[in-house]
Amino acid sequence: MQFEPSVRVMLLGLASWAIPFAVSILFYGPGGVLLVSHALFKSSMVVIGGASGAWLLFFAFRRMAADALSGFLVGLCWMALNLLLDWIVLVPMMHVNFGAYFEDIGLTYALIPIMGAAMGAAVSDPYRARWLGERMRASIPPEDRLEAKQS
Repeated sequence: MQFEPSVRVMLLGLASWAIPFAVSILFYGPGGVLLVSHALFKSSMVVIGGASGAWLLFFAFRRMAADALSGFLVGLCWMALNLLLDWIVLVPMMHVNFGAYFEDIGLTYALIPIMGAAMGAAVSDPYRARWLGERMRASIPPEDRLEAKQS
């Protein structure tokens, strides 16, 4: 499949950086003091970035044909955009060099093309995705299923 990044896909990529950045501000108090431990902050950012990234990839692939390769390419574009924005905004705020930044934060962006490839593969085969959903549903005891609890 041939991939051409659209304005919409790149705006969603921008959101993949902006959402965790905006949420991260809530973890800081006056004077830029981190209000929680560094470990909790990093773990929270990985969860927030992963969750928002997964939903944004879902929205990206709702309007385009995708497969694992195009998903990987979307992820690479988003990863490059996130690294660029971090270089422009976050690295100067942290007062560190790029090497220290990359050790602390940058490597986690490798998850973006991985998630993109997985999401692209999942949406490329609706039968397989439906089969997987049915298998997962079958593994839930009937009394625990959502539709049983709503009755």
